[in-house]
Amino acid sequence: MSVILAVDIGNSNTVIGLFDENNLKFTVRWQTNIAETEDELQMKLSYIAEKYNIKQIDDAIIGSVVPDAEEAIGCAIKEFFSIENPLLVKPGIKTGIKILYDNPKEVGADRILNAVAIYDEFRKPSIVVDFGTAITFDVVSGDGDYLGGIIAPGIHIASFALFSKTAKLPHVSFGKPSSVVGKNTVDSIKSGLYYGYGSMIDGLIKTIITDQGFNRCVVASTGGGAGIFSDCSKLIKYNRPNLTLTGLKILYERNRENQP
Repeated sequence: MSVILAVDIGNSNTVIGLFDENNLKFTVRWQTNIAETEDELQMKLSYIAEKYNIKQIDDAIIGSVVPDAEEAIGCAIKEFFSIENPLLVKPGIKTGIKILYDNPKEVGADRILNAVAIYDEFRKPSIVVDFGTAITFDVVSGDGDYLGGIIAPGIHIASFALFSKTAKLPHVSFGKPSSVVGKNTVDSIKSGLYYGYGSMIDGLIKTIITDQGFNRCVVASTGGGAGIFSDCSKLIKYNRPNLTLTGLKILYERNRENQP
């Protein structure tokens, strides 16, 4: 019986999940901080281990888009859980899919992990919309090839930019406005963000489908902000909040399969 710790280090948040065989037992999320020390991270791991009654883990895998955060968390995991060498998702790792990018090394680990996980589940042409610091659209062919994608500013980046670059507009929390046509400044901004991003998301999905000639495809969302777009997108049919962690578990199995 294998107990595997999966760690997804994102620009805004780090997410940890524990897999007991194929069952994701829990997830924990904290803000990514490149200044955090190994000792501080071990304290977090100690809290998690106590809260969820973790006696031991067999191994770990780390996927990261923040290189400066990788070493500290890798060392913390090695020391706290007595793991010899956590697996790191990096160029050269066996993914099981073709990466048809001009330079495959440029593709963020999270985007590859999402592609691996969505194809493993559906085995169909797929589009994954990941709502993080950036909003990414990743496209997978019916043969499981990673075809590329689209990167757009995330909703919180857009909201903060609107506030910081104007003299009188307030910083508002994202949410569905009371009407499309706002009757006050706050609702007007909310409408622009909510319906504007909803239209952008569905418009880009339609453009990808037409461009790639997909007759039928899976359209799924993931990431910390996926839930807030559930109403404003008409084309996203599946929400997979733990897709990146699932991709980590799959890559672990593909790269550690010959080890005891």
